[in-house]
Amino acid sequence: MTFIDKLAAKDHLLKKSIILIKAWFTYEASFLGSYAACMATYALYVLVLFVFNNYYEELHTPMDVFRRFFQVWGAFDWDNNLVTMYSPIKAVNYYERLRNECNFEMDRLALLERMNLVEYLDFPLLITPDRLNSRQLMYSAVRLTDP
Repeated sequence: MTFIDKLAAKDHLLKKSIILIKAWFTYEASFLGSYAACMATYALYVLVLFVFNNYYEELHTPMDVFRRFFQVWGAFDWDNNLVTMYSPIKAVNYYERLRNECNFEMDRLALLERMNLVEYLDFPLLITPDRLNSRQLMYSAVRLTDP
């Protein structure tokens, strides 16, 4: 999260937004906490990252993120779609499409689905798979020699 927060800047908008939304889900809705058969914190992170990644340019305060969060997820078709940080993915024939069209590359499938959704065409992604993968490689390199 720190990498994405630094990338987004805006005075730690991502961290502040996550704190606000987690507080609302915990204290107002009582809907957060996998230990109580509620939504897991990691699932909430993916939902917030999706909003942040797709609507970054119009988000300036934590309340902007909060508002957009409920606009997006309040109207979402949970029965027929999956969620990634890049795009919703249709659940119909998900496994076959992942295997046949994308060679089991989830990011590629998410980006293909995103290209077919008119509502996201005007919004550039803040975090692309290439940017994220290069960052993962930088931090996951195995050290073979002593420093």
